[in-house]
Amino acid sequence: MNFSLFVSCPQGLEYLLEDEVRALGLKVTRVSPQGVYGKADLETSYNLCIWSRLANRVQLILFADSVYDNKSLYQLCYAFAWKKVFSPNKTIAIEFHGLSNHIRNSMFGAQLVKDAIVDHFQKSVGMRPSIDRENPDIRLHARLKDDFFTLSLDLTGYSLHQRGYRVQAGAAPIKENIAAAMLIRAQWPKLAAEGFALEDAFCGSGTVVIEAALMAAHIAPGLIRKDQAVHHWVKHDPALWEKCLEQAREKSQNINLQISGSDIDEKQVEAARANAERAGVHKLVEFKVKPMQQCRALSKKGLFICNPPYGERLEDFKSLVPLYQDLGKVMHDHYQGWQAAILTSDFMLAKATGLRSAKQYTLFNGALKCKLYCMSLNPDNQLRKSH
Repeated sequence: MNFSLFVSCPQGLEYLLEDEVRALGLKVTRVSPQGVYGKADLETSYNLCIWSRLANRVQLILFADSVYDNKSLYQLCYAFAWKKVFSPNKTIAIEFHGLSNHIRNSMFGAQLVKDAIVDHFQKSVGMRPSIDRENPDIRLHARLKDDFFTLSLDLTGYSLHQRGYRVQAGAAPIKENIAAAMLIRAQWPKLAAEGFALEDAFCGSGTVVIEAALMAAHIAPGLIRKDQAVHHWVKHDPALWEKCLEQAREKSQNINLQISGSDIDEKQVEAARANAERAGVHKLVEFKVKPMQQCRALSKKGLFICNPPYGERLEDFKSLVPLYQDLGKVMHDHYQGWQAAILTSDFMLAKATGLRSAKQYTLFNGALKCKLYCMSLNPDNQLRKSH
């Protein structure tokens, strides 16, 4: 049996996500700025939850239809066969997105959907599910656009960027799926297969380094968490789920790559080490306390990748220019033969490195629009002289 799915992602990642989910077996039907629509059997649906490094959520579309007023929305939700999705002893939460001429408040929209579901169960089985907005067994996503309503079941119940290893985050943390996107844009899977090293000189709590290790060792991010909401779905197949997990475990590989991070903040480095241990990659990575200015390449080929401070988040822009000038000098003087990828929100800060980027990619770190500047560190990429 094939299911209709919507796989959501952060802004700007939809085409990267399309490549990823196609490779995992999703039959893509449409790509939107919010994510990718497609069809998949149960095994592929499970593998999307276990393997996607870029997705936010994997949503099973339950039904979609036109609604013209509050009553038609209520009736549409009330008439659905909810016993085919979950039992009334489960807790539920509804996230409502979108507005119309009739529904001008998302809380009111969510209340309508909730009332219809509760009334359905009360009438059909004499029991009603409870509401738990914080940690529900069943999370439903309602979307209303131009009088067209879609309701979906969240198969994992939380955003997939929450791998489960990052208990401690830094002052300006980058989400795990954005870190994964940085690495994919910088060609890290290909470079890792060719034996390249990786270094992050502003590692913070270690997210980029940990994601790099997970990627290089073919460790599925879904193996780290155990609390997926899919277990509460009526059509869940525990044996097939366990088979998918076991196949994922078997695909993980031993690697002998130099994957390291450093930061000037000792507490951050301690957090990075603890996060790496929770992710199960502590033996594959190394973290040190040291300033970026002291970083030196320890191998002939590698990827120097980092998310340095930028003005909107941490410090005044002008005070950061010398830091970026130092960063450019360190890369130019000590990482010849390496590839580099620098994420920053300000073109002038990127320019301050004095290095030319071959490619630039737009990424959103939260709501903040950034660019990933990718470059080759070779004799042709000379520091520009400032006047």
